[in-house]
Amino acid sequence: MSDYYIEPDNRTYTIQKFEMEVDQALEKIEILGKNRKVNIEVNDDNQFRGTLTYMKKYHDCVVTPTIENGKFSLVYDHDKVSDMEILLTIPRNLYNKFVVHNKNATISIAGVNAKVVTLTSSNGAIEFTGCSPDLDIVTSNGEIRCQLTEFSYQTGQLKATTSNGSVNLIMPNRTDIGYRIDTNLSANHHFNFSSEFEFQTIDQQNHQITYQSKNYDIANQTYDVHVITSNGYVTLK
Repeated sequence: MSDYYIEPDNRTYTIQKFEMEVDQALEKIEILGKNRKVNIEVNDDNQFRGTLTYMKKYHDCVVTPTIENGKFSLVYDHDKVSDMEILLTIPRNLYNKFVVHNKNATISIAGVNAKVVTLTSSNGAIEFTGCSPDLDIVTSNGEIRCQLTEFSYQTGQLKATTSNGSVNLIMPNRTDIGYRIDTNLSANHHFNFSSEFEFQTIDQQNHQITYQSKNYDIANQTYDVHVITSNGYVTLK
């Protein structure tokens, strides 16, 4: 079922709500947004629930939530939509792949656990809270905020890249996890970390500096972080 509303500039938006039940765990979530925010959270049942707000370029535009071959996605013709806001809740499962691409807007992900997570936006901040041993976050203009709530794998890696914005990390501070942080920052920007972490510099070439926690070589689990920003700081708590 769809409703409509008109903004002050006379643009008409469609509001579409849906609810889908799944009888088995899915392997992949893949979401493609356009020009408006994407917010995804988890729930404790087997329901996919969403509110989609979008502006049609053509009257025959249809957005179809789809589950096929173990993958949930939103199927629509991107040439027929000018804006798409996505508010979604998904079952709290371990997914093999979790992929979100957006354009000119923010991405916010909370509570997701996936073996591979890929989040990209061409222009907007990205926020992730959850667990993944393989996390890739890229935006061309915006801040990156990433909180790793737990870590149950032997090794893991995070790649965070933004051309204009700071990168803020919150990671588990445990004696059995060692961290290696590779930073590539512009001049006059630094890597700042909480006093609870103990890091040492192990390599430095111009603006590329590698830091390593003192327990890295003896830790049962290790997590490597690669950060690139041309205009911003990196913080770790």
